Amino acid sequence: MIEQRIGQETDFLDEVLDQIDDLVSYQRRSFCAHGPHRELSLPQLFLLVILHERGTHTVSGLAELLGVTAPSTSTLIDRMEERGLLARERDAGDRRVVHVAITDAGHTLLDEMMGMRRDRLRQVLARMNADELQHVIGAVQGLRRVLGEGC
Repeated sequence: MIEQRIGQETDFLDEVLDQIDDLVSYQRRSFCAHGPHRELSLPQLFLLVILHERGTHTVSGLAELLGVTAPSTSTLIDRMEERGLLARERDAGDRRVVHVAITDAGHTLLDEMMGMRRDRLRQVLARMNADELQHVIGAVQGLRRVLGEGC
């Protein structure tokens, strides 16, 4: 009896994971097919998001977050700095330390991208009925609760 219940729960969790994978894949395809970010590589996009969410970082700190070498990160930053998306700033206390910050242009690009993402998601949600939307709200609240518990 217990083994059957565990098997059913595992099957149910696998179904939930499959459904989420499908949604994420749809959103990724939709996101990649449209908009101003198409000129950015995924590492560049990831770098913008990190700096947007966490503020300035050193090149070595960004390299660690990206899982690449500092010289590779520096090259990535060079390209983005040329486009006006990032800026390097010397540390006032130690001139050897360089901080990387997102520029207004970088923030604007991310805001456009997030606005597009939100608009596309709104279009999808608008096709659902009130009962389905209530289920979505409940599911998202459940995910936030569990994530807040530090799972």
